[in-house]
Amino acid sequence: MYRHCQSLHFCLPRKNKDGELMRKTNKPRTILLCPGPVLLSKTVRRAVGSANMGHREADFSAVLEESTELLRPIVGADDTYEVALITGSGTAANETVLSSLGSRGPVLIISNGEFGERLFAVATLHNADVDHLQFAWQTPIDLDAVSAALESRQYSMVAVVHHETSTGMLNPVAAIAALAHANGAIVSVDAISSIGAEEIRAREWGIDVLVGASGKALSAMPGVGILVVRSELLDTLTARSGAGHYLDLYNHFYYMRNFTQTPNTPAVHVFISLHASLREITALGVERFQETIRQRALYTRRQVARMGLTYAAYDGATSNVITCIELPEHLTFSQLTRAFKRKGIVIYNGKGALKDRIFQVGHIGALRPTDTAYAVRQLRKMLRDPALAVAGPVFGEQAAVHGVA
Repeated sequence: MYRHCQSLHFCLPRKNKDGELMRKTNKPRTILLCPGPVLLSKTVRRAVGSANMGHREADFSAVLEESTELLRPIVGADDTYEVALITGSGTAANETVLSSLGSRGPVLIISNGEFGERLFAVATLHNADVDHLQFAWQTPIDLDAVSAALESRQYSMVAVVHHETSTGMLNPVAAIAALAHANGAIVSVDAISSIGAEEIRAREWGIDVLVGASGKALSAMPGVGILVVRSELLDTLTARSGAGHYLDLYNHFYYMRNFTQTPNTPAVHVFISLHASLREITALGVERFQETIRQRALYTRRQVARMGLTYAAYDGATSNVITCIELPEHLTFSQLTRAFKRKGIVIYNGKGALKDRIFQVGHIGALRPTDTAYAVRQLRKMLRDPALAVAGPVFGEQAAVHGVA
């Protein structure tokens, strides 16, 4: 009865607080349509369930080494880069960079959404000399303004987000990197939500530092931060280059270079999930993996447009990770998310100024081929549900598609 269980505790029948056995319910399968955390494949879940190893064993070092090598083609990094993995969120990885390389001189943060603004907030904790070139949310970064800012003073580092998850917009990181290098600055790119889903060419685009995370488009458990850094840049670091202990960039790469290890006890099972997912992506092919995500996004956008809804589109800079859909006037986000949740579907609200104005539908993770279509059908039913509607939406053959202003 329990032969497939790793732990007997998890196989015992559940009881309520009175000690009575709890019966199974007809609760629908959960479908995570958000930009992280995401659904895990059976292969990843199986790998995590069977992972029993100590982090100082050769087996774990082998997992680390192969994981870093499998990441290289996904981000377009050749042997002039090195890769390290840390236990922590993508924000922890960003802070590792900003507290080390970002504390050595004037820094310019470029933002046009919540996560670019977070970069600024973190950078100012470790450096008093940080400038913020801030653009309105859903507004493309003005490269002329970037050039003018870089020419106005000498910066040591420029940091920018590749995919601004709060709006679904992709930023021109290759052009920004070229401008930064022309003015003597290195560039750090937050690719936390784009890594795995969008094309990234670190070497070709001139990216010096790239930050990622496990629990989004890479379809693994959340909790591993990814650091991809040029070797020549790492060689300029010394012990205690950063302001902290745990998030010390030098220390993480020192242990990776010399021992193929992490300096502290890692979240082994989360690392295993990333390793298993990277193997799946590699076996399928990176381009095919990304095309699957793109097709989910295209299908969703065609369908919501036919419903008369408006989604955010950015003239060639719309990401495939999420679709940001404007809430119809007759529905609140609370109504919509409760209705979705009853069907087992999880969506996210907009952030900041877009809160309760848009909702986000994600296209990443180990979704089944029918999951996106199922969610679209449920949305169509909700729009026609008199119990939800105050005033019905207008249905048309084709809706105008534009950014949510």
